[in-house]
Amino acid sequence: NSLITATIQANFALGPLIAGVLAAAFAGPEVGLFLTGLLFIGAAASLKRVGRVAHHRSPTDTRASFVTEASNGLKYVWAEPRLRITTIAAAVPNLVIGFIEGTWIVLYFTVIGVRNEAELGLLLSMMGVGGVIGAFIAPSVTRRIGLGRALIVGMAIAGSGMFAFMFSRFGLVAILLQIVWMAGISIINIPLATVRQIYSSVSMLGRVITASRAIGWATVPLGAVLGGWLGATPETYPWVARMFPLILVATALWLFTTVIWSDTFGPEHEGGRHVRLDETESGADLHDAAETGEQHDPRPVDSAAEPEEPTPPS
Repeated sequence: NSLITATIQANFALGPLIAGVLAAAFAGPEVGLFLTGLLFIGAAASLKRVGRVAHHRSPTDTRASFVTEASNGLKYVWAEPRLRITTIAAAVPNLVIGFIEGTWIVLYFTVIGVRNEAELGLLLSMMGVGGVIGAFIAPSVTRRIGLGRALIVGMAIAGSGMFAFMFSRFGLVAILLQIVWMAGISIINIPLATVRQIYSSVSMLGRVITASRAIGWATVPLGAVLGGWLGATPETYPWVARMFPLILVATALWLFTTVIWSDTFGPEHEGGRHVRLDETESGADLHDAAETGEQHDPRPVDSAAEPEEPTPPS
């Protein structure tokens, strides 16, 4: 999870820098957009090369309808407290990030005071730099204080760092604060992905990820619309931008009172391997098992054996 996040964030850091160079060299965005299209084609070809992967049941088995599968995923997430709480916690940063992504040009020019596109591109790329740093820090933080507490610490870092950033002006301090709060986002994402892997059964993991991401990412457009509406004037926008990060801080304080803080390392460890949550604790999974005829495998499963792309901050 750490390496996947670091790779994504490294590309996010390099993308604005390369785009700026191309736009300046060719007097417009056309070449950059053309190359971006080629990269999407290359990505599709890469996915084709992956081929068929191991599956928990026979490819010939019939699946339930999409609505049924999605409903089972939502039931499973709601039935397990850690999945339910972390899904809500993931939706909150995306609400705030949605506001920033929807209005970032206004934010950087009006609140932070960048003077040209070069400064804007530099500041934007520092988000990727912070994401890479956070991705490499997250595993050691998690090993030291546990999954839940690492997620909460990341939330507090992201919220406080972003809050301070909103009161800065372009320069070294603003660049460092941009790196800090985005590092906090990565520290949220990595234990968040691992919590999903550990507390989901093999047969339900895909549906759990689908359900939790659908909820989490649904707040991105909501944040953009809500923040844009509240900050629709030059007078109100700076204050909206400075208040939104406090949502992250409040969420960190709330998570401190939940099982996410107290049950910090996840299920019991046996020889360095995680024991999955017994499926019988989830009524949604019992319903799914009845439909598919699958049985829960109670043996310890190493979470690293099931890599998952972590939830992006957007």
